[in-house]
Amino acid sequence: MSKLKNIIPNLLTTLNLLAGIAALSFLFYGNFGAALILVLFAALFDFLDGMFARILNARSEFGKQLDSLADSVSFGLVPGFIVFLYLEVALKINSLWPEQISYIGFLLTVFAIYRLARFNISENKSGNFVGLAVPAMAIFISSFVWYLLNFNNTFTEYLSQIPVIIIITILFSVLMISKVSMFSLKFENLSFKGNEVKWVFLIISSVLLIIFRIFALPLVIIFYIVLSIVLNLLKKKI
Repeated sequence: MSKLKNIIPNLLTTLNLLAGIAALSFLFYGNFGAALILVLFAALFDFLDGMFARILNARSEFGKQLDSLADSVSFGLVPGFIVFLYLEVALKINSLWPEQISYIGFLLTVFAIYRLARFNISENKSGNFVGLAVPAMAIFISSFVWYLLNFNNTFTEYLSQIPVIIIITILFSVLMISKVSMFSLKFENLSFKGNEVKWVFLIISSVLLIIFRIFALPLVIIFYIVLSIVLNLLKKKI
């Protein structure tokens, strides 16, 4: 029976991995929109596998390792390739930068895998994340680049500059391996008391998504990071 219970979370983890592989295949054809949707599906499967593992009490060392390996593809390789391919195109327009600069995108991949390895041996019992979780990074990068590719205005012209992309890549790489405490969205119960931060975040994020739809995804991730940093600063003052 225990082996049967393990099948459900492991199957969801496998779907996460397959979504990541599919996202990579679409990226090779320049379809950043499909890659974004598949990253979102991968994040959903990643959330569900953990949820079912807790509900079924089906946590296992195999499942833990499988989850990290799947995440390294869906949330490590995919955002790395997204930045790499985006910079490849940008370099054809702006030839002042060396061609090799596009490989900086894989900094995201390296730091994501490093963070996953650290997470696997972590003894953190606080319930929060130490550093930015890799799915959040992947969602930001994939949605941010998709936004740049689909809108042409003064604001996106500034954000699409190669130095800006490089700074964002380095910033999110560092955030993943930082010691900054990021609140988790895992609920022990659905009451507002004790989950105030989570509910406020979900309500505001839902409003942003309703108003701006998929374009709000980068804003939601930035809001999550800023809120986590503010909470850390408030705790230190207390």
